[in-house]
Order: sequence, then C-alpha cells, then structure tokens
Amino acid sequence: MKKKALSAAVIAVLLSAVAGVTGIAAQSKAQPTKNVSMETGALQVHFINVGQGDAALIDDGNFEILIDGGTRESGKRVAEYIKPYINGKLDVIVATHEHEDHIGGLPAVFQAYEVGQVIDNGRKTETKTYQNYMAAVKKEKCKHTKQANINEIKTPSGATLEVLHLRGTYDDPNDHSVITLLDYKDVETLFTGDLTEEAELQNLDKFRDIDVLKAGHHGSRSSSSADFLDVITPQYVVISAGVKNSYGHPHAESMTSFAEFGAEVLGTFRSGDIVMTTDGTNISFNTQTRLTMQDVGAPVGQDTKKAAAKPATQTAPVQNKKPLPANQKNQTIAYVGNSNSKVLHKSTCSSVKKISAKNKVSLPSKEKALAQGYKACSICKP
Repeated sequence: MKKKALSAAVIAVLLSAVAGVTGIAAQSKAQPTKNVSMETGALQVHFINVGQGDAALIDDGNFEILIDGGTRESGKRVAEYIKPYINGKLDVIVATHEHEDHIGGLPAVFQAYEVGQVIDNGRKTETKTYQNYMAAVKKEKCKHTKQANINEIKTPSGATLEVLHLRGTYDDPNDHSVITLLDYKDVETLFTGDLTEEAELQNLDKFRDIDVLKAGHHGSRSSSSADFLDVITPQYVVISAGVKNSYGHPHAESMTSFAEFGAEVLGTFRSGDIVMTTDGTNISFNTQTRLTMQDVGAPVGQDTKKAAAKPATQTAPVQNKKPLPANQKNQTIAYVGNSNSKVLHKSTCSSVKKISAKNKVSLPSKEKALAQGYKACSICKP
C-alpha cells in the first residue's frame, strides 16, 4: 500500500537551453489509464528520463522492479512516473552502486511506496547521498540483500532477473555496480550500471548474447568495449544521459562502437522516457527516433524540442528480434565480416582492425554476405 499520496499529474519540466543543469529532455509523459503489462501479458521496461542519471522500471503486471532512482533532484519525478504501474507495493529496488546519479532519488521513492526488497552491492561510503539512502532503507524495514547473496528474482510471468557475480577487485566504485540481466523467453536485456571496460574484460565469460543493452556509464568511452560488445552483440542500446551534460556523454568512441556492431541506439536525452514492450519474442519501443554521430555529447536537437513540447506516445511497430539488413547498392570491393556480430564491413573500414582474429572472415561479395545473415555496418555503409 502506498504510504504517501502523490500529486495527480507529473509537473512537466520543459527543455530549454538553460536547462543544462539537470539535462532532462522531456519530463512529462502521457499518463496511462491502463497497465499494458497486466492487460496483454507483455513485459515492459521503462527507461525513465532522469537527465544525467539512471532509472529503469521493469513492469511485469503485478510485479515491479526499479533499477536505480536517478539524482536527488529527479527522485520525486521517478516516484510520480512509476505511480500508474505500482500495484500495492513496489516489489524490488536494485541500487546498482553508491553514486548520486543512481541512488540520489531513491529516498523519495521509499517515502512514496512500501518496498518489498532492496538489493545493493553492500559497500559503504561516507557521502551524504549514501547516508540518506541507507537511512531510507532502514526506515522502510524491508528485506535488504547484498548482491553476493542472491542469484536471481523470478517474476509472475516467468521472467528472470539474474544477478551476475563478477570477479576481480577494483578501485573504481563503478566496477562494483550490481549487474542484472532480464531474461524473458527469447528476449534478454542487460543492465550494467556504470561498469567500465576494466571489469568488462575481466569477466567476458560471465556475459552472453543479448537483445537490449542499457549502455554502461551513460555511453561513456570508459564502458562498452569492443570485446564486450563482441560477446553480447546487442540489437538495441539505450543511453540514459542529460542534454548538454558536462561529461560529453555519449562519447564518440562508444557511438562508433555501437554503430560498428550494427546496434540501433536510443537516448533519453533525445526521446524522453523510453518504453520497451516485449512478448518474449518481439520487441517494440514507444519512439522511432534513433541516435547518430550527431548526437555525441547529447546536444539540443529537434527531437528534444518536440519531446519537451509534446512527448511522443506513438508506439513503433513490433519488430522481429533480428531485423533484415537494408538493401545496398552493388559495389566491386572486398568485404570483411565479423562472424560473431554478423556485421559486414568494407575492407577499408576503420572498424575492421578492431575485429578479433577468430571472428574476422573474408567475404567474396555483399550479396553472399547478406544471404548468410550479415547486416551492413552503418559507418562504412558497404
């Protein structure tokens, strides 16, 4: 049962050039009158627009999991956003790690809802943000579980949220992020917190092929290494970052890597709240906007301005899990393929040198490559 009544409408914070402090592109959303997951049996993942931070809600009908709560300033918005989807209590909160842009908003969520269980990495810090978070956890008196003591959470639909246990000792708090993988029938979504390349490379065997990646560390160059992407080969990548953020997220290096692996990239700074819906076979999003290299650094763009004025509610058509490659013009040029990611490159493409030797294959023609299931690199456009 909710412990505190929330206001009936979300206060829309419109994006403007002076809104670069929080970097929230589109603060409002069409408030649903129905819970899609409950009525259709589909599972939804809401990548909530919290500016330069992370917050994602997994909605499985009568069971909800919140992964992170954004910054302290965005906490109230997160609590408001998830209101239509919470049935009784909020079942699980996963606090990936102790940084303010991930747990700063969670006290507001604890204040608004009864919480069944909290999962975190068990690390302690002296920051005010962490102290406020722990005070809220203790006041709630809910089950508090360290990531080392849990392997998975089962949802009523049969989906599983796996907690991945990584090896290694790291100085960077980001590498102690709680890593979770949502497995629903044939669709898998990976949440990596702010995990960096160092931890990725030491734990490649812990990961597997997935469909959707919540980009690590807001699309920073320090995450989503080529070797890591070579293992997980995501079809979609969602980046949570603030408009004109001071870090320059997403970085050009990450955007280039995502493109080289043929992933479609979405961003909260461009589309606002991003909602993924899946029946366990097909995947659809509530936005058709995809990021390009022009979106490096999350500049103000036309889609951002439109989203601020009127959030998009049109749901993109349900797509097959693996899209067909786009038609390409015939060219007489040598081709190189990545046998793992199934991406086709011109031999002169800069990304070819990044392909590991075991996955690099020569292909006689574009037509034969496409017939074998390869998809064209969006950088060199073979």
